[in-house]
Amino acid sequence: MRAPPTLAKFALFALLAAPAPGQEESYAADRTLRFHFSVGDGAEDWEASEARVVLEYSSDEGSHWREATSVPARQGSVDWTVPEDGRYLFRVIALDAVGNRETEDVAERAVVVDTRSPTVEILSPTAEHRHKAASDMTILWRVQDAHLGERPVQVRYALNNEATLHPLGEAFPAEMREPPARLFIPSDAWSVRVVVTATDRAGNEGTVQFYVGQEFIYPAVMDPARVVGLPEATMARRLEVPYGVDPRYETGLERVELFVSTDAGRTWEPTGLVDGAVGRRLGRFDWTAPRDGVYGFRLLAFYERGFTATPTPGAEMEPQGTVLVDSVPPRVELESPVGGALVWRGGERYPLVWLAGDNVQNLPLEFHLEYSLEGGSEGSWRDLKLPPGAVARESDRATLPAWSEALVPDRYRIPWVLPYFSSEDFRLRVRVRDFAGNEGTAASGRIQVRAGAPPVVAEATAGAPPETAEDTALLEARWHLARGNRRGYLDAMALYDVILETRPDHLDALMDRGHARFQLARLGEALADFQRAASLAPRDPLPVLNEAACYLAMGNKSKTAVRLYRERLMDDMAMNRSLSDDQASELARGLLEAARQIAWKDRPPAEQEKVSPSDLLEAERTLAAALELERLDPRLEPPIRALREELLVRLKGTP
Repeated sequence: MRAPPTLAKFALFALLAAPAPGQEESYAADRTLRFHFSVGDGAEDWEASEARVVLEYSSDEGSHWREATSVPARQGSVDWTVPEDGRYLFRVIALDAVGNRETEDVAERAVVVDTRSPTVEILSPTAEHRHKAASDMTILWRVQDAHLGERPVQVRYALNNEATLHPLGEAFPAEMREPPARLFIPSDAWSVRVVVTATDRAGNEGTVQFYVGQEFIYPAVMDPARVVGLPEATMARRLEVPYGVDPRYETGLERVELFVSTDAGRTWEPTGLVDGAVGRRLGRFDWTAPRDGVYGFRLLAFYERGFTATPTPGAEMEPQGTVLVDSVPPRVELESPVGGALVWRGGERYPLVWLAGDNVQNLPLEFHLEYSLEGGSEGSWRDLKLPPGAVARESDRATLPAWSEALVPDRYRIPWVLPYFSSEDFRLRVRVRDFAGNEGTAASGRIQVRAGAPPVVAEATAGAPPETAEDTALLEARWHLARGNRRGYLDAMALYDVILETRPDHLDALMDRGHARFQLARLGEALADFQRAASLAPRDPLPVLNEAACYLAMGNKSKTAVRLYRERLMDDMAMNRSLSDDQASELARGLLEAARQIAWKDRPPAEQEKVSPSDLLEAERTLAAALELERLDPRLEPPIRALREELLVRLKGTP
């Protein structure tokens, strides 16, 4: 009998800190862990390539073990993401080709996963204190975190706007009361910046900074002036960069200077634009981009004697606002149909195929399909409203022609059923719009259309096999759905009702009818259809996204939508990985809209002030969850961050 394999080596490397002396566990600041291993054999005729390695974990100190994943032994490593923060035990067990398990004692490794940063609270100095030059300043703090070391705090300072931070002594304990940390402020110091940083055992950092002048103290992490209301993208190179001044910090403000970055904040350059207006809370800069590209902006606010409450924009500082400047329209070519001697018949299916690409890569394109019965004359084009997800993009790029070295287009197609009409000069046109709003178009040549006889659903159901009847009814219903008006939705619903009477579990009919009901604002009925579809396809994210969209449209169910997003699409890792890029963007948009509703952002400012602190916290946590998405749409990140920063400011002002 073949001897079972043995585990020769078991080590945890990436993302795991080695246990400190006297500690039994490692700490990780990321939920994705990497395990390295090698397998040895107890029998000479056994091939290592046949073995598998099973990673098991326990979240209850070894009382119960669960299989996390398994990989071929020759792989040598395995990545796995824990479901939540906490303390875990891990072990790796080797199996041979017939399932013999490792018989020797299996080593276990304890890992504490902690992705949360410590919170730092400054106890002294406070805004009420006044500090004089040539004297000591007392610094007291309190740090909260579940996994702190003995001396996790560092204090650093800089005088008179200098860029270099100097350490104040060695490491300090988590709560500094007596004896306090003392910083001597020399007589020529008119400005002092103090930074207090706490680091937990996993390496997460929490930082608070404050600024001290001769007769004042500014609170932590202050940006007196910020870029606000910047568009995400623009076709024009000349644009306005609006900004706002926080009313709490406007006293003594002398001027605001604009800085620009072309590399996502890694480096910054002054624009030379300075606004010297004092006493107003809103302003703007008129700025012209030298070329197309992505530009980030930051402001530097100056007070009396040249004091600045924040450092001059430098290396690795996050932009306050970002804009894409793109003046080049996308390119589109229609592959099918091309027109000419074509004769089409109403009611039949024809493929619409086109190539499209844009000079700005990795941003979605928006498509509009239009048709004309009058040869494309002015005013004759009608929009062919497409249901969500109708346009398919081909994944095989090897067959695509290269338009240039930098631009290889994508091929798109949709199987389209021609309506029941006739025309001697029928034309099709594709309009493509890029993220900045530039448009490109491509139109077919002349096509003759001969009217066909529309199918009668009742007769087809009686005289044809059930599958053919359902296909006919579904095809006709989707044409009505694509009309995109009230009459079209009602006609489509009548056909979906016929299908669902005989096939109550017809998933496509349920999803399409739910879409029609949603467009008609029959939200309760739409919700029932999407919930039924979700029960039929529990691993499909689309019904869940539509279900949550119904709750958001109801206006008073935003928290229910958030719970649905988190429990079904975010906490369930298998479901989360099955999201397409479009579905991940829809999830992020839903979380943003839910946060806006919870925080009453659609109401007047006076009413927004009545939102409870618990609701503000719920909205902020919703936005924080959106920022943790692995495939966050880059267009959605700026508005999500901006709203979250606004909510954090509002939370600081609550009791």
